Amino acid sequence: MGRTPDRFPGSREDEELDLDDRGPGGDSGGDPTDEGALRRVTNALRFFVGGAVRQVLQIKNPPAGFDDADINGIADGQGLAYNSTSKQFEPQTFAGGYNSVTHRNEDQLVHDIAETSFEEFTYAGNKVTSIIVWTTAGKTQKIRETLFTYTGSKVATTTTKQYDGAGTLIVGETLTETFAYSGNQVADVTAVLT
Repeated sequence: MGRTPDRFPGSREDEELDLDDRGPGGDSGGDPTDEGALRRVTNALRFFVGGAVRQVLQIKNPPAGFDDADINGIADGQGLAYNSTSKQFEPQTFAGGYNSVTHRNEDQLVHDIAETSFEEFTYAGNKVTSIIVWTTAGKTQKIRETLFTYTGSKVATTTTKQYDGAGTLIVGETLTETFAYSGNQVADVTAVLT
């Protein structure tokens, strides 16, 4: 091992800061309380700035050549994506990952507003008993279906089921709505997602 300019093996004492652990595993002194103070608390670096305790971010298993994380310009709902050229985590772009295009294609009931499809209505007399949304007029793959039950001439319940891209019912994407009436008018609807 080479010698440092102070002629002692290893790093110079003034090149490092060695902090004792102040967490439960250490002397249990806990978080820093003085403005600008820095402490090692249970193997995390924590500092007190602006009247609040904050923690130095730890990144586990960083990619090879990782430099830093740039969150400048990140918008609500975006994530960070690793840029192998800049060696940084940056606000996720819409070229890949989760974005407005992949969001639109989610197979969830909350995404049933607008999509290319074919809708089939079935009746019992003059009451609609089901509406099935198919991918095409060939009716080979379901997207969604809504089943209706009645009490007399009033809709009692609707049960809407969402199917995935292979036409398989998705667990947790069945919405049952129960209608309550005041006379002939709907007073309220209770919805349960299962």
